[in-house]
Amino acid sequence: MGTADWLGRLEDTFISDELGFQMVSSVFQSEKSHATRCVSELRGHKVMIESLQSFLLQTFSIMNTRSDFDCPSKRNFGLLTFEFSQFFRLLRSCDILYLHGYPLTAYVNQRTIRDKCFSIAAIANSFTTTEALLGFNNPRPTHISSEEIAKMRKRSVAEESLMFNRMLRKATDLGAHKTPLLKWERLFNREVHGQQLSLAQFLTESQKNGTSIPIAPEYDENMIAAYVNRSVELGWMITRLIPLVQPKPNYFDKHWQKKWDILDDSYSVYNDSHKGLGSPGFKELAEAIEYFVNLRFKFVPAKNSYLDCLE
Repeated sequence: MGTADWLGRLEDTFISDELGFQMVSSVFQSEKSHATRCVSELRGHKVMIESLQSFLLQTFSIMNTRSDFDCPSKRNFGLLTFEFSQFFRLLRSCDILYLHGYPLTAYVNQRTIRDKCFSIAAIANSFTTTEALLGFNNPRPTHISSEEIAKMRKRSVAEESLMFNRMLRKATDLGAHKTPLLKWERLFNREVHGQQLSLAQFLTESQKNGTSIPIAPEYDENMIAAYVNRSVELGWMITRLIPLVQPKPNYFDKHWQKKWDILDDSYSVYNDSHKGLGSPGFKELAEAIEYFVNLRFKFVPAKNSYLDCLE
């Protein structure tokens, strides 16, 4: 079967089928309606996440155009810039999924963002090193065999577990904030492993729709709230990590630093707003996130730079 026949059969069977086309179109329309409602009702989140994305792009632009930006010659800086480029792409993909009605699929990507935030912060806090997280022995091998790759992967997984223990799970400097932070960490795992949040959403929609299997996205305030709250918490952590791309403290000009200050303060204000909500859980988590960010993500443009990521 040639390519034209292969495509033609699929189009004749599915795309040209009027009933099938109408069903798919109805899902597309639900996605558009969902996006319209999100933009209308959650303007604060839209402005916050787009501000962070804009600031990341402006920072990348400076890094690409300043002739004295000499960090690329330093060890592991390429890996750090990779992580920040992935922050932007992951934020965009999460936003697209959330807007079109799939906030819990975005939630899975947020777990990846969290892991990256923790890894960079752990390196800058001297809890681990880039080499250790990659599974390298000292010194780095000049030739990596397939057997060594398997060993590296095993060492990398073990070091990542140690890193999470030092940052949060077995930390002794978090006080009463440790319990809500551990619950916060498990929220990501509940969706990544077994899609427990998605199952709860599916069962709720099934009860509401009777015998109809829920397919098209519906506006679910609880699931959207979960996604938006994680988005803000992780966005604050990313903001605190951005100064680490500087070759030296105060490398970026005062205009850039003022924007960073505004972004950082805006995340703090949003987090503070949760302290006044009725549920004690919201207040406890907001206080714990603030403590954790100021303890583990204490990086600021005037004091921190890429040099903090070197042993």
